Amino acid sequence: MNNLIEAKNMSKKYNRKIVLSNCNIEISSKKIYGICGKNGSGKSTLINIMLDLIKPNAGVVQKNFQKGVYYTDIPPSFDNFSVYNYINFFNILNGVAHLSRKRALSILRNNYIDCSLNQKVSSLSYGTKKNCN
Repeated sequence: MNNLIEAKNMSKKYNRKIVLSNCNIEISSKKIYGICGKNGSGKSTLINIMLDLIKPNAGVVQKNFQKGVYYTDIPPSFDNFSVYNYINFFNILNGVAHLSRKRALSILRNNYIDCSLNQKVSSLSYGTKKNCN
């Protein structure tokens, strides 16, 4: 293997939600890579699997490097909040008045955030969590 990382047929799901499906990737040395995609498309999951922070449900990931890797991705710890309470919490911290449910839903839709106000924050992807605050 000449690549730093090779992943073959890698898949990951959380409960019933498929985040990665039969993903194949080769990362070679001396190159810069970018991972692009919508919120919830599996970007953070892919990185976390490649760095052995989480395990895939299927597939093989091979690594060919020995140097240490530093990666931080600390999600907010408001998992028991509903999306509505989460949005209001950050608005109040920023000195914004309490939002009506109608206004909060409008903010979600205007920012292309695809979730419901009653949904638990724990069910959101990291990127969606960040966009809600």
